[in-house]
Amino acid sequence: MIPNLEEAVPLLPESPLLARVLARLADCLHFAGVVERTNALSRDALAMARRLGDPEALIVTLVARHTALLHVEHLDERLALSEEIISVAEAGGSRELLGLGLWWHIYDLMESGQVGAARDDPRAENPSARCLLTERGRLRAGSPRLPVCGNGAAR
Repeated sequence: MIPNLEEAVPLLPESPLLARVLARLADCLHFAGVVERTNALSRDALAMARRLGDPEALIVTLVARHTALLHVEHLDERLALSEEIISVAEAGGSRELLGLGLWWHIYDLMESGQVGAARDDPRAENPSARCLLTERGRLRAGSPRLPVCGNGAAR
């Protein structure tokens, strides 16, 4: 996938699509252990999405930036990013992205030692978010089940 994304980048003008491609490339490189390039690509993708004002590109690039900064030295920035993911997801009405943002925010709070704040975050009581948080935790724990929320449809 990395070669295909690399090939696409110079062909695209500055656009929400380019921001998303850069974010995806950053994600792929993160998991390939290419730290400095991941950091630069995720930073540039997020800056582009902010300039363009596209909410879908913004959420994708926020998540990619958060992923790029998973080392504890970036904890303060990750806390801000996870808050912004939550805000953008709430504004756009995306239950899945709200659950993802809450997952990362609770993860970041726990890593920072703010266990009480993580446990008491009232946003996690939203039924859709609670379902997604619970199901995501089960998947992380190795359960092969897909998340089933609300009307019983897999999400």
